[in-house]
Amino acid sequence: MLLKKRRRASVGQAFQPDAPPRRGQAGKPDLRRRAFTLVELLVVIAIIAVLMTLTAAAVMRFTGVGLASATKTDLGKVNTKLNEQWKGVTDAAHKDTLSDTNDKQHNAYVQRAQMFGTSNADKAVRTKYVQLRQTQAFPTNFNEAFWPDAYWKPGSPSQSASYAWPGYVAYLNELGIRPDNESQWGAISLDVQASVCILMIVQKGPKAIEATGDNFGSAVGLVDLGSGFSQTRGVVDAWRRPVLLTRSSGGGGKSATLTVTSAGKDGKFNTGDDIVVAP
Repeated sequence: MLLKKRRRASVGQAFQPDAPPRRGQAGKPDLRRRAFTLVELLVVIAIIAVLMTLTAAAVMRFTGVGLASATKTDLGKVNTKLNEQWKGVTDAAHKDTLSDTNDKQHNAYVQRAQMFGTSNADKAVRTKYVQLRQTQAFPTNFNEAFWPDAYWKPGSPSQSASYAWPGYVAYLNELGIRPDNESQWGAISLDVQASVCILMIVQKGPKAIEATGDNFGSAVGLVDLGSGFSQTRGVVDAWRRPVLLTRSSGGGGKSATLTVTSAGKDGKFNTGDDIVVAP
């Protein structure tokens, strides 16, 4: 009998309802809670600040890597097209005759090359001729587009660009850039000039392969030529900045190549951030 009473008591205790809320003054429930201290608030704020800093750094790192990768891909497509043309021009220059023909421009190139050797059989003559043709077809700036060799540049402003590729002269004239207004375009930065020249080459070059700016997608964007000129299209990197074109003649050999360079994330050339795209 005593055992049964104890069991009932245990069961009753197990199902007892929760204790009623604590009563404050006047019999009302005490709803007060402990507030955060100033130290606790400062700790929480510090933790949030650290997390935000880490997140921002990770996002910036991810974005930078993504843009660098996109730049390599886009400029790689452009450089492939450029070097296809480069091979065609170089091969043709190695096969060209070094004798006079009915082509006045050809004769001018031969005569200039002959200044670097004793006869047409001299390797130095052929090497110079090939380099001149490479410069004519792949100018890295507006000066080279008009005058592939400084020897041909007149001493005073002139419309003369007799030894330039005609398609380039017409292309630049449409942009307001002419041989006789160098005083206006001479201050345009070399990367902007190169950016315009690259797009000009793939569209109007001697061995152009029907490529247009639309073939290169995001690798083509607007570049600013500065005061007195309208914006025009050129080849840009993923940061939408103009790029540089470098011509490696390789001694006039067939191993010579073209290189396209982006300044990379920091926007400065000749630093560790440069993205160099070569064949």
